[in-house]
Amino acid sequence: MLRSVSRDLDSDGEILAALRRQSRRIVHRVFLTLALGVLSLALGAHHAPEAMHLPPAEAAGIAMGFLYMGAAYVLTAYIWDWLMPVR
Repeated sequence: MLRSVSRDLDSDGEILAALRRQSRRIVHRVFLTLALGVLSLALGAHHAPEAMHLPPAEAAGIAMGFLYMGAAYVLTAYIWDWLMPVR
């Protein structure tokens, strides 16, 4: 990957900036994919608890837990942007 980034750039600073942007995109994709996966589990737990072998009385609480996890993943992506700004 470094070679594909370094072919078009001249200075070390430009190469590092390009790698930071690339890293940021990867981190965003990972956290947002995790968030979407957990949110789909929340929908499944809420609408079809028997398909996930969940007791109907506990399905709402489990779905809320999955929603909180999804929100935490999105919040982590925003915090990552705040901690690692692109220069």
